[in-house]
Amino acid sequence: MGNGPSKLKEAQRKRFRARNQRESLSSTICSTASRENSSNQWYRFSYGRRYQNVENPNDEDEMARLQLLHYLVKSSWQSDFSSPIAGQLESGNCRVLDCGCGPGTWLMELGSDNPDSYFTGIDCCPVFPTDIKPRNVEFQCANILDGLPFDDDTFDFVHMRFMVGSFTSEQWNFSVIPELVRVCKPGGFLECMESDMKWMHSGPATECLMKTSFSFLASHGIEGIIHPHLHEYLRRTNRLANIHYAHKNIPVGKPGELTFQVAQQTLEASKVHLSEFLQISHDEYDELIRIACREFEEYKTMVTMFRFWAQKI
Repeated sequence: MGNGPSKLKEAQRKRFRARNQRESLSSTICSTASRENSSNQWYRFSYGRRYQNVENPNDEDEMARLQLLHYLVKSSWQSDFSSPIAGQLESGNCRVLDCGCGPGTWLMELGSDNPDSYFTGIDCCPVFPTDIKPRNVEFQCANILDGLPFDDDTFDFVHMRFMVGSFTSEQWNFSVIPELVRVCKPGGFLECMESDMKWMHSGPATECLMKTSFSFLASHGIEGIIHPHLHEYLRRTNRLANIHYAHKNIPVGKPGELTFQVAQQTLEASKVHLSEFLQISHDEYDELIRIACREFEEYKTMVTMFRFWAQKI
């Protein structure tokens, strides 16, 4: 009985968040569409999907996939981050940067839960909310490869995740990680989370799709497995101490389960690029996905996610 009011309050808060995120996503897509009508400088279109570069699409379907991915991480890790900054966030005046924030789901949840701290999200495309968001959350368009638009030592916590398909090894080593470290305050924390583009216990169709993803990324100079290198990139800055690492193997599961949905949507998001790379039709690619989805349960396929976090000295 004693837990009734608190459970009700938490359920109400979740419903409020979900409604806000749906409204924010709709508002973002509409405002982005109006920008597209006047200028297509951000995007190109292919087979009805919107793209910014060699990565996955950055349209409404992709933003919905990223929101599902956020909740998958939250349920699998039982946390939004591993760095020991929860107390500082709650106390207030903690400044947080999320680089490559996408639709901003991670940032807006933290902003709602920690009203006395300040949260900034950047992304190279304006796919984040512009109107409906907590008062302590702001978003900017910026590309880390051009340099972050912040002074040295600005943030107490710098966060970035799921950018493995965005940067070459050289960019990770000499641009991305050094720039994240630069804007982090001494004593602050930097955290990177990734999922390699290789799934454990894959069936033949799944393995074919994974190998094709590797080859496609390699043709653009991008390494599909980043986690063995991240520790070294962090170490080479000579500005980080106490570098920690953790990983989780997450079963893809059955149709209808969250991980299954994310895995299926991830394969579908790559359709345009990978079907062209394989020189097969979209119908043939769709059949590969259908076979892969049947394999997930049969082969006990698993996705591995990694977190690295360290303190700036």
